Amino acid sequence: MKKTIYYLLGMFLLCAFGIQGATTIEPYVAPEYFYSVNGTPTIRTDMPIKFEIQMSNDDGFTRQDVSIPLTFYVVGSDYDFNPVDVGGYSSNGSVELLNGFEPGGFWDQGSGLTEFSWNGVFPEDICYNGSASAGNGWGSGLGLQTYMAFNFEFYVPWDNEIYFCIDSAGFGEGYEWLFEEPSPVFEGPFCYPVRLWYVEPVDFLNCPGFALQAIHSEAFDYYFQASDPEGDLPYNFVVIDGPGTIDEHSGLWRYNPDVSEAGDEYEVVVGVSTAGNPNEYTECSFMVEVASATGDANTDRNVDILDVVDIINYLYKDNPRPWHFYHADVYGGGELNLLDAMQLINYLYKDGELLERNLKDDMPLRIGSYCKYERFRRAESITDTVIVSVPKYSTLRYQYPDSAEDKQFLISNKWVHIPGQDDINKRTYSMPLEKVGHTWYTWDALGNKQHNSVTAIQAIDDLPVGYIEDAYKIQRTSTYQDTETISLYREEWFAPGIGMAKLYIWNSDTPAIPFDESWELIEYNAVK
Repeated sequence: MKKTIYYLLGMFLLCAFGIQGATTIEPYVAPEYFYSVNGTPTIRTDMPIKFEIQMSNDDGFTRQDVSIPLTFYVVGSDYDFNPVDVGGYSSNGSVELLNGFEPGGFWDQGSGLTEFSWNGVFPEDICYNGSASAGNGWGSGLGLQTYMAFNFEFYVPWDNEIYFCIDSAGFGEGYEWLFEEPSPVFEGPFCYPVRLWYVEPVDFLNCPGFALQAIHSEAFDYYFQASDPEGDLPYNFVVIDGPGTIDEHSGLWRYNPDVSEAGDEYEVVVGVSTAGNPNEYTECSFMVEVASATGDANTDRNVDILDVVDIINYLYKDNPRPWHFYHADVYGGGELNLLDAMQLINYLYKDGELLERNLKDDMPLRIGSYCKYERFRRAESITDTVIVSVPKYSTLRYQYPDSAEDKQFLISNKWVHIPGQDDINKRTYSMPLEKVGHTWYTWDALGNKQHNSVTAIQAIDDLPVGYIEDAYKIQRTSTYQDTETISLYREEWFAPGIGMAKLYIWNSDTPAIPFDESWELIEYNAVK
């Protein structure tokens, strides 16, 4: 009758056979090959398994002849296994002979394996024979040792359980069970449960089931908690996508929205793993909504008559422009004027509505937006296409014909910093562009100063994408210590709500005809 062997206290120890002090033979599987399934030790399927045959000769005399026929089979399904080649003595290298059972060991008259079936299809049958002359053989008193080891790898579907069994067998004359008396008995079959190895993942205890509410320019904290059924601490937390940062050990997620993100919402994906399985993340996905700041011209987080006063003072008393233009442009004309102040008054006292504006309405950097360009490089005489997309939060992807690169863009109040593969398409905007003469400066780490200026506002009708009503022509040059130095001159046409529509590049400080490189918009998608 089949007996299922259970693993207890770190060992798999089966019964000894024969009389007290006689020869012992027993199978052994090391603890690292097991994991617990509902409290039952079960053989793992994620690694090669070594099944050992351990024996001891304690009867006081030397054994001169042995024949050990064994059969291996599966109960519960028709699944087979893969022998694992470890450089052993079987034809497929999966059987090890050790500690004197290998050729040249105890058996001076010959030893070896006879395979009746040893190809990965159950049942598998094999026999070991060894013979020694008088005065030679397997001596007594060597203690319990591993003399044979069988190396397998199982492939079992996740919802199946099988039992892998080892038993003695008989394959005819010369291949029957043989030991000199007193002969041990192989008390098989010995069967081991085998299931697909699956470590129950760490799980979140408090993944938000609702949208978290944040306010611009104010840090929002949320502590994530996790539970690991295996008790495998510490935890490793990580932000997979979306805004914010997280402390990898404490689970503290912190998000401090920029004023330009007011009114936006984002999906955030946070992952957690354990030190024992650092690359196996459980994910928690949730939404975070940043409260609208429409109408809050003075950024005191209230919409009231003081915001009207702030706009009036800007228009008629030369006060600075409201801190965030888009929250004050409640009429939606693309510029601040008396209509915005009147719209605020209607909202406060006559149940009027405000037009919610956001910097990303002009600069399409929401997830899913993209621009496709036809690029021409004169030196190589090459025309190709480049796609610039926003695949996830704060990320631009440049898809070139033979490569792709992700870069992080940054928005801080009115400033938009767009990275590029090199200085050619690296650029900074001061939003909104407003009018001709609008100028801004940026510096790089080497002290180079980039001068940016709106030189014209005009329609464009020569692009594959079609007619564009108002495009801002931006001239970009570089200086060092107020001296024009770099061999780089750029002219860009920017269309609010679309992005960069056209770019001409000259590799000199003075534009010449023809240009050295051009980008022209042929397709776009601006997510609102």
